[in-house]
Amino acid sequence: MMGLAIGAALLAAPSEVTKRVEFDPATVAWSKTQGVSRIEGQAFLKTRGGSVKTCAGNEVHLVPDSPYGRYRMQLLYGNLEGGFVGPNLTLAQRAAVEPEFQKYVRTAVCDAEGRFSFSRLPEGRYYIIATVAWEAATGWGGRLEVQGGGVMKSVSLANDDQQSVIVTW
Repeated sequence: MMGLAIGAALLAAPSEVTKRVEFDPATVAWSKTQGVSRIEGQAFLKTRGGSVKTCAGNEVHLVPDSPYGRYRMQLLYGNLEGGFVGPNLTLAQRAAVEPEFQKYVRTAVCDAEGRFSFSRLPEGRYYIIATVAWEAATGWGGRLEVQGGGVMKSVSLANDDQQSVIVTW
């Protein structure tokens, strides 16, 4: 299954193949300290028809920067600044992550307007990942198809920083 996830990631986000990086808890230990910085934001996608779809009710993940985190972002999104993956890949992402790494990822839930926040953060670089997905009729017998996907944006926090971010693609 991991091979399928990696293969799909490479198709979804063309980039040069990145050498696998093993997770080392020491590289993200800084993210467990309590800080005074805060990130608030909104995640959404715009359809071709102009409608705005938010991450309402879905989880948003705050991933601390580390060699392993950079490896995953590069593999899945093709860069370290921001990106998009389709809805099928977002499920594969969860299956491929190192379980120990998940302990360092903070999670929030988007409100009805797609807003989220993370507080008491230490300074450092983070990756915000939100799922913005919805179902739409395909026109074939009323069958529904999942559209949208996962959006990512990086953000760097200084000590006592308050940042407002838009996560979209």
